[in-house]
Amino acid sequence: MGQAASGGTVSLAAGGVYTLSSVAATGANGPDGLPVITGNVTLTGTGATIRRSPSAPDFRIAEIAPGGQLTVSGVTLSGGRAAGRWTGPESSTWAP
Repeated sequence: MGQAASGGTVSLAAGGVYTLSSVAATGANGPDGLPVITGNVTLTGTGATIRRSPSAPDFRIAEIAPGGQLTVSGVTLSGGRAAGRWTGPESSTWAP
């Protein structure tokens, strides 16, 4: 998964599990497991999961910069740990 300022679609393998074990970027809100989202990005994957490894340092899964947009469909993001306030559940699945 690379960073594209103009955005794009990332199609994950159905049922695939992607484990993040290190920080990919540090945005305005701290360390992130994925590159900071600066364009319009869509993540799709039927039953796919992106998760932070339990042995990894603390980081959020994704950060969306001003002007960026993230659409997630059929993908579970879990295990993110970051300083600050999050009012959502520990593990969430979004599908518009």
